Amino acid sequence: MMARTAPAPEGPWSDELKIFQAARPQDGTNVYDAQAHPEYSEDGSRVMFITYSRATAPFASEIRIVRLEFARSSVLSP
Repeated sequence: MMARTAPAPEGPWSDELKIFQAARPQDGTNVYDAQAHPEYSEDGSRVMFITYSRATAPFASEIRIVRLEFARSSVLSP
């Protein structure tokens, strides 16, 4: 899962950053439909939850959830 950040929707955008490695399906297919869930964020969005889907068998899949905890910034606002 790659992410970028920006101070506004129109950018400027940061470079890509790998935030986690999704569990790959055993059949070699891809993971899909990653979705951040800001409604469940904690600690001012320092802790976020992301779901994604992956195949488990032909015509079967599962939804997985990942809890991400970002480091606190050491940069102080003026």
